Amino acid sequence: MPDARDAQVADLGRTFRKEVDGLYRYARRILGDAAEAEDAVQDAFLRLTRRDEGAEEMMSLRAFVYRVVRNVCIDRLRRRSRQPQMVTDEGLESYPAANWTASTPETKALTSESFRRIADAMKKLPDVEGEALSLVVVEGLSYREVSVATAVPIGTVRSRLNRARQNLRAMLQDDQLPLTGDETDKVVRLPRKRS
Repeated sequence: MPDARDAQVADLGRTFRKEVDGLYRYARRILGDAAEAEDAVQDAFLRLTRRDEGAEEMMSLRAFVYRVVRNVCIDRLRRRSRQPQMVTDEGLESYPAANWTASTPETKALTSESFRRIADAMKKLPDVEGEALSLVVVEGLSYREVSVATAVPIGTVRSRLNRARQNLRAMLQDDQLPLTGDETDKVVRLPRKRS
């Protein structure tokens, strides 16, 4: 007979499988390397299945699995900083925006030349701003879920998103990208998501 722990692991597994593409994109955004992102996502899954506590206190399993992936990526970055690095072309493309899957109407709309310009501009955002913006726009997390996933207060998430939008808008204006198209609106003028 399955106990509560088995049910929790099963719920986490279902949530993880449903979010695996987004988790990979998120890990790749943080780590900047495709193979290491795949390894990090696998490590996160193993860490999730071995956990004795933690998920039950989270409001959202979705946010919880993003947080575990984030923590695994941070651990990998710390280890990486202690090891000698070899620069490769793949490591230089830190954000695989062109490889996003078109799984939502928003990401389907973002497949044109405008999308490539927006993605390039997003790569130039400071890490915390780019992280918050990609979690909300690309992965569809609510502000509260981003708060849980990144371990910062919701007010900080809102201010990071605001700064990201302002910086992105300024970069796109400098690039003379029209700011009225549907694609740009999805990123530059985010709909307010209340938690």
